[in-house]
Amino acid sequence: MTQSSLKTTPEPIMNEQSSDSKAKPFSGLQRLLNIPLLQSLQFRIPLLVLLGVIPPVFIGINFVNSRASKIIETNTQEKLADQIQALTGNVDRWKTMNVLALQNLSRLPSIVGLDPKQQKPLLEEFVKSYDHLYLASTIGLDGINIARNDDKPIKDYSSRDYFKGAIAGNDITWQSLISKTNQKPAACFSTPIKQQQSIVGVLQACSVLDEISQKVGAVKIGNTGYAMVVDEKGRLVAHPDSTLIKGDELLNFSSYPPVKAFLDGQKGYLGFTDEEGVSWIAHSASLENGWGVILVQQKAEAFLEKQQFEKISWAIGLIVVGLVGLIVFVVANSIVKPIISLTKASSALRSG
Repeated sequence: MTQSSLKTTPEPIMNEQSSDSKAKPFSGLQRLLNIPLLQSLQFRIPLLVLLGVIPPVFIGINFVNSRASKIIETNTQEKLADQIQALTGNVDRWKTMNVLALQNLSRLPSIVGLDPKQQKPLLEEFVKSYDHLYLASTIGLDGINIARNDDKPIKDYSSRDYFKGAIAGNDITWQSLISKTNQKPAACFSTPIKQQQSIVGVLQACSVLDEISQKVGAVKIGNTGYAMVVDEKGRLVAHPDSTLIKGDELLNFSSYPPVKAFLDGQKGYLGFTDEEGVSWIAHSASLENGWGVILVQQKAEAFLEKQQFEKISWAIGLIVVGLVGLIVFVVANSIVKPIISLTKASSALRSG
């Protein structure tokens, strides 16, 4: 025999192992299918029916939930928008009333004449006519008081933003601050005093913001929703928590996500998460003087209706699947039992 004829071909050991390993899952599946329960018609018929029913039911529930979620989210956003529109309208009316009153006063001859003896009675009557005002005064081009409604010493207002804005020719200039008179948030607003279109002085008035704070505090949305007003720099002007609007200066809220978004020019709906990980929704709108009105509410509460709808829809889906399975099982059992009885009888006859 030649050397080549003595050579033997090695057995494909690895192939046999791999084929064995591939066969194991199939053999396990085969053993599972050989279980008598799985082979019975009483089990197979309900199973096949449920396999045809469950996917459409779940697909339908997902579709309905998706549509319902969009509708609920849209309605929630619209509710916030309606609330903020109503609050913005109230604040705007307050602001417009003050602006018109100040501009009308600035055109009176006694104010335009810059005579402090004629100006003082008008300023006193002006403050008496509007309970929220605590100061009204005229200011010369050098920033020094000409006349005041009270008997306090003449002051230098040349560094005030509202004075600088009026001297620059702005019809109305607003400045928010903490009043040194009553230690409350206040707004001072001014308008130029003109003689033949030339600016000769400034008329200014200061108002506490109690009325705005009351309007803001009255806004309640569920248990977690509330409103706030910030100035053009993001400082709190009105807030339902009175502890946040006390002190020597207005609290800087510019880093608060909805306020920051407002200052960045993003108005309308916004979702955000606070430092404690709580999710919120917010809606903001701007006033003509640059202030912002902002509403916030916890997302879980705002979309509680959405969560409840999803739970109910899934519960209904499971109940439907369960009822269908039960009905099919009962019907299949009533159909299959006679067949099984006949089969047993036939087998008995064949066996003699």
